Parts: sequence; structure tokens; C-alpha cells
Amino acid sequence: MAVLKYSLSAFTTLLCTSTFFVACGEDDVADPVAEKPAAAFSLNNSTARLEGDSIFTTNSSTKAKSYQWSVRPGSVTSAEKEPIFEMLDEGTYTIQLIAIGDGGADTTEQTVTIGVNREFRAFGYGAKTWYVHSLKVNGNETADDPCYWDNTLNVDQQNQTFSYKEGTTFCPNPVLPEQEGTFTYDTDLTTLNLAITDPFTSNVVYTIDHLTRDSVRLSASLSSSNVEFIVSTTLRTK
Repeated sequence: MAVLKYSLSAFTTLLCTSTFFVACGEDDVADPVAEKPAAAFSLNNSTARLEGDSIFTTNSSTKAKSYQWSVRPGSVTSAEKEPIFEMLDEGTYTIQLIAIGDGGADTTEQTVTIGVNREFRAFGYGAKTWYVHSLKVNGNETADDPCYWDNTLNVDQQNQTFSYKEGTTFCPNPVLPEQEGTFTYDTDLTTLNLAITDPFTSNVVYTIDHLTRDSVRLSASLSSSNVEFIVSTTLRTK
């Protein structure tokens, strides 16, 4: 059974099946004696669906020999009897099924709404390295182009550990030392608590002001200074 990963982004829409359907055209001739198929299906999850959820289909069509599935908006399709759709982006989608048999074709569809899942945005998309490309102290930019840091905050959600690694610095300001430690976050992922254990001991609580699949904005008050990091996320590497 194929899993079809569905995303609004053209760069992340994946079709994980090798079977493509051939659309029925107006020239297709149905057997006048055969009974027309009746398309019907149900979806799992009667509760609210979130980004990262897998939508399982149960096909209850009758008198059908083949099937055509599609998800709109987008270009994900399947010819399997009961495909699985992994929804990667928030939004409202229409899942359509065309049941095809000797007696013709029948169409049915259902609408699903996918909500925001902040934990999935931070980790589930594959975001492991947060690339720091902007740093503001008391509202003043200190690390923007052409002054920027090639620094990364690597987070391991499974073990809840992190490491901050210094890279190439194109800024006149003092650099931050490499750090390691552990992290926790609240249920709604609105705050991030970093417990630094090396090379010094400290605890920093960041507010997560903004979180998408591509970027994160963290802010905190440190030593009477308001610090704001803007970072972009990169794909997880094995």
C-alpha cells in the first residue's frame, strides 16, 4: 500500500507510487448491459486532523474494476484501491474518487481540513539544523547580510539534546562559544527552554514568536538585553 505525501509546495509534493491512472475520456464506451459502479469511500480520523497526519482511505465502491484518486489543490494522484495520504501542509483539500467499471464510472469526493501542528513544523518536516541568519539585540541587527553568521543549532528531538556550533563569521561582533545541552518545550511549542551544560552552565527560555516549515523566530531577554534570533530550517540528515 503506497503512502502519498501531500504538500501544497511544488517542491515538496511527492507521489510515492509507481502506478498512474489513465483518465476516462468521453470516447470510453460502457457496457450497456453492465451495472454502473457506485463510488464510495470513508476516511479515518473523526477528530481534527493536523499537519503530518496520515489519512487512510477505506474504499467501499461497488461494481468497480479500477480507481482514480486525486487531491485538490495539487497534483497527487493514485490508482490504488485504498491509498494513504500523508498531509504535510495546513489547508482545506478535496479528496476525489472515481470508480470505473464495465457499466461506466461514478465520482464521489470528500473535503478535509488540515490544521497547524507546531511540533511537526519544528521537527517532523525533517528540520534538525536551524541556520542562524539574523540576530537582533535590543532591536538592532547584528548578524544580517552582509554581516552574518554561518552558525547552526542542531537539535535532536528524540534525545532532547542540542549543540550550537560556530561557523564562519562575517561580523565584527564577538562570536558566541560553541555550546551543548538539553532542551524542553511546552505542549503548544510556544516556548523553548535551553539548559546549557557546556562550556558553561546556564538556562535560557526563548519565546517562539514565529514558526513555519521553513523558519523560526526566537526571542528572549538576557542580561537586560532583548535578543531575537531568526533562523531558517534545513532538512534532517541521517
